[in-house]
Order: sequence, then C-alpha cells, then structure tokens
Amino acid sequence: MNIPVNLLPISFFIRSFITVEEDELIEFLSNFQAVSYQKEQIIHGGQQVCKHLYFISRGIVREEEKFKNKPRIGWLTFENELLTDIYGFIRDVHNPNKKYYIACTDVEGFRLHKDVLLEYYQKNPLWERLGRLVAEHYVLRVAEQADFLIKLSAKERYEDLLNRRPSILQEL
Repeated sequence: MNIPVNLLPISFFIRSFITVEEDELIEFLSNFQAVSYQKEQIIHGGQQVCKHLYFISRGIVREEEKFKNKPRIGWLTFENELLTDIYGFIRDVHNPNKKYYIACTDVEGFRLHKDVLLEYYQKNPLWERLGRLVAEHYVLRVAEQADFLIKLSAKERYEDLLNRRPSILQEL
C-alpha cells in the first residue's frame, strides 16, 4: 500500500515526530477529511466548540479576535502546520475570547475529528506519544511568540515575518 499523494504532507509532518509503520499510518490518515476554504471564509469561530484538528496543506489562516472593538491577529498558520482552537478542542467548551480562524488566502487542507483522535490515543500509545510531542512543539512556538510580543516592536515583528517568509505579501 502507498500513502495517497494528497496525504503525503500530513504523513511527513507525523513522521517528523514519530516512527510509524506505513499500514498504520495509512489507516490513521484515512480518517482525515479534505477541506477547502475561499479567501476570507471563516473556518471556525465565534461560539462554536472546536471539534476538529486541521492540517493546512496550502494557504494561510489567521487567528483573529476583537479587542477594544478592533480586529487583532494573534497567530498565522501556514502550510504544513496544524490549526485548532485549542481552548475548545481540549476543554470541550466555546472559547470565551470568541476567536475566529479565517482564510487569508484560498486554503486547502484536512481535518480530523477530536473523537477519532481520542480513539487512536486509546488504541496505541504511539498515537498518544504523537499528541504529546506535537503539543510540546506548539507550546514552544507559543513561548517564542510571547517572547516576540514582549521583546520586539510591531515594526520589528513585521520585519521578522518578512525575513522568515519573503513571499508573504505576494501570497496575501
């Protein structure tokens, strides 16, 4: 059996954290549902409880919330990254901050229902290990983001984004 071409980015992402047999990986990947969103389409948000983990294959998504009646962008998710409203995903309640996840560009990706993920955690400790390692990865990313917010001005953060991702202005 071979991994379907459209699921290769997710398989590379998973294999960057764990070693898994191909047949097990194919079974796991078969639970992902393909999704696509148009630019400015809301992927998730408001008073909804997030029940999915998203993998972005192509495009850019922003996390946005209103602060003092102005939209504020808290996070950008790029291709080959995961996205979820972690508050709702973990706690099974709506996020009191009313965050929205909005496609900045046309977006293609996949989503996995939380219940399926939890079943895999119960089935095999390998999948639970994947969840822990991915969580650790994103905790470090949040810590880096906090450092940026504290230590860099808005202009310096913008310049850093342009240095790390020179094509972003063309993509948007």
